[in-house]
Amino acid sequence: MSGGGRKKKRTWGRRLLRLLLAVVLFWCAAFAGLYFAGRAADTGGQADAMIVLGSQVLPSGEPNTVLEARLQRALEQYRTTPMPIVCCGAQGADEPLPEGDAMKNWLVRQGVPQEDVIAETRSFNTYENLENARALLPAGSDRVMIVTNSYHLPRALAIAREKGMNAVGLGGPIPLYSRVIRNYTREMLSWVKFLFLKWTNRL
Repeated sequence: MSGGGRKKKRTWGRRLLRLLLAVVLFWCAAFAGLYFAGRAADTGGQADAMIVLGSQVLPSGEPNTVLEARLQRALEQYRTTPMPIVCCGAQGADEPLPEGDAMKNWLVRQGVPQEDVIAETRSFNTYENLENARALLPAGSDRVMIVTNSYHLPRALAIAREKGMNAVGLGGPIPLYSRVIRNYTREMLSWVKFLFLKWTNRL
């Protein structure tokens, strides 16, 4: 290989390395932004009802670790201040039952009275979760507490407020062994979608 060819190859190699470094730095900055925004959004407070957003149900019918973290946080809040709970989520192709039903079953097994838990089983994303849950809230539910994992909480609250809901947030942790990188990366992309829909007045 000629000297010029080797130089050109090194130049492209350096450019590729810079690009990869820029991508990694951007992802780390976005990760940190989501992490700290989630902590700031986890305010709790007074509410008339809870909306717990769905996630994956295992073949056994039990919630996965991410969803169980949401349910555990909702249960802790319920034991402190009992209130109606709407559990959201339809049945995915790889799930044995709707997420809303699995979540209700879990809460009832932990001692929450059945009459205090409403299963919403038609929604497939956060937008539908909140829209359908709002229709099921008991009369007088002027302020709602949205329960999800902390990384997802800021966007869930932003969507709720775009829909005119008076909402506060409660964030469950995300277990370190539960595909953290995938979940945060997906949430970053979901923010892009949310901002685009908001900018185009399609929310």
